[in-house]
Amino acid sequence: MANQGAYRNIFSMPAEWELHNATWLTWPHDIITFPNRIEQVEQTFAAIIFHLHQNELVQLLVLDDAMHKRASAILKSHKVNIDKLIFHKIDYADVWIRDYGPTFLIGKNGLAWVKWRYNAYGNKFPDLLKDDKVFFELKSNIKHPMIEADVFMEGGAIEVNGQG
Repeated sequence: MANQGAYRNIFSMPAEWELHNATWLTWPHDIITFPNRIEQVEQTFAAIIFHLHQNELVQLLVLDDAMHKRASAILKSHKVNIDKLIFHKIDYADVWIRDYGPTFLIGKNGLAWVKWRYNAYGNKFPDLLKDDKVFFELKSNIKHPMIEADVFMEGGAIEVNGQG
């Protein structure tokens, strides 16, 4: 693990309402999370992505080539320009990327990101534990320094005002 103290006072977490460059999403596939409604959820995700991609980059995780092809077809049917999306083929369990995904920070010399530890809500859902490894596998795709925090955090639980 990198010397975490070296990053203190160099980076700050922007407020959640500030403009940002991209939104990270994962394509839905888990029938436990979405029983009897995966197709409906895919349509909802496509509508969300349509609106997001009008003004910002969408980074979309898919499991494999088959899911990439399916997601692309559904997105095209919603008039999404898939050339404006970045697809990442990676193994993940569930769509709740806000809980296991990175937190991006702003610094004087650019961006960095925090890789929090994720334990599926206190090890309550063993099938989701593999999501802790997703961003270690994507580390080379993110061209900014990674700060590995030794803190268990469901990322959506953070509220910040951008003022430190």
